[in-house]
Amino acid sequence: MGNMNTGSIVAEVSKRIDNIPSALSGTSMNNDVDRAIAHIEEYTGLSIGSTAIPPKYQNAIIYKTCIDVMTAIKAFGSDGGISLGDFSTNRGTGDNLANGIQVYTELLKMEKTILGKNFHYYKSNS
Repeated sequence: MGNMNTGSIVAEVSKRIDNIPSALSGTSMNNDVDRAIAHIEEYTGLSIGSTAIPPKYQNAIIYKTCIDVMTAIKAFGSDGGISLGDFSTNRGTGDNLANGIQVYTELLKMEKTILGKNFHYYKSNS
């Protein structure tokens, strides 16, 4: 898997979440990806950027974006389906988005554990 950009992340998220409302697609989803990148950059203490996202960070950014998009869909009152590999849920069960948010939150936690944090230590001259 090579480097991805914002558009590639949007495409991956769109594959995982069915029927994303048009109000949340396009520029809105690009903004969600940018916020997810900023979140992971802040967590790791490293600069990732949005044009050549290394494979190491892609899953965390995809999962964070999925969480944000599903949370927004839930706020709009729609109950769409989600898919994760061979696992998928369809519309109409009432809790698809809540379950999807929970699944992606757990996946994001695992990815963050794998990524770790980049600590910087400074010596005080006082």
